[in-house]
Amino acid sequence: MTANITLRSAAAVLAAAGLLAGCGGGSNDDGAAKSDTPAAKQQDQPASTTATPQQLAANIKAGPKPKSTSPERRWARSLCQDMAKASTPVKQPQANSSDVVKAQRSLVRFFGQVEAQLGAQQQVMVAAGDPPIKGAEAEWQRAVGGMDTVRDQLQTIEKKLSSADLKSPQDLQNYMKTLGGQMQILTNYQNPIASLSSNPTIGPALAAEKSCARFS
Repeated sequence: MTANITLRSAAAVLAAAGLLAGCGGGSNDDGAAKSDTPAAKQQDQPASTTATPQQLAANIKAGPKPKSTSPERRWARSLCQDMAKASTPVKQPQANSSDVVKAQRSLVRFFGQVEAQLGAQQQVMVAAGDPPIKGAEAEWQRAVGGMDTVRDQLQTIEKKLSSADLKSPQDLQNYMKTLGGQMQILTNYQNPIASLSSNPTIGPALAAEKSCARFS
């Protein structure tokens, strides 16, 4: 299961347990994102006729592709195959447990596992190197670097949650609400291969490889 899918499915678990109600709220001492997060800015902006990343990726998928023997196709094939190996199963958190200690430990373990998986995926990205496509270096490096931000968020949540002194399920619920902004950013995260699939330079090679489909 890829990191962004894991985070989104976890968000559903947390929301069902009442731990993400009011996510994206105001600022707090735990560093939750304010209303000027990227997601909030996007919501505040008027509707645009610009194609969404999903639409761009769909257009690229339907368009012409590099030959299977081309350097960019071989690069994309190797990348996605190695990314799949780095995408190990992550156990969903037991957020709805009435045992607050058990629930807290489960959540801490979950965020740690996702961060570790994302770190392994980032190592694959770095090892793959810049795509053999002219003009793709900057976009590629931006995608790789963006993983650092998400990993930092995961580490912060894991550490704060691990050290929190919680006595009841209500304490856990209230505490997770203070992390709502950070969780909103994490659950909106799009893995780098999915993101790059909407890039007109790199996208065609990724869209042509079956091994990359699981990340879209």
